[in-house]
Amino acid sequence: PSGVVDRLRATCEAHGVTGKIRVGAEGINGTAAGSIAGIDALRRACENDEDEGLREAARSIDYKPTPGCAHLFDALSVRLVPEIVPFEGAP
Repeated sequence: PSGVVDRLRATCEAHGVTGKIRVGAEGINGTAAGSIAGIDALRRACENDEDEGLREAARSIDYKPTPGCAHLFDALSVRLVPEIVPFEGAP
């Protein structure tokens, strides 16, 4: 997964995409913001990545494009996390 993080970060930086992306053993979660071309480049990069798991995940991601949200993120954070959604205190 650390290689996936590096490739996602590089793609986002190359295409002016900002946001927060979390990569864990169980998958990817995040919000990315940028131009339509930038988001399309990120999506294509994921769908064609060398990592089979990322390719499969990218092809089944529930993308929710929303115009006008690029201003919400002034920076990029792509991190490897132990779990995508921690359930602290859950039974």
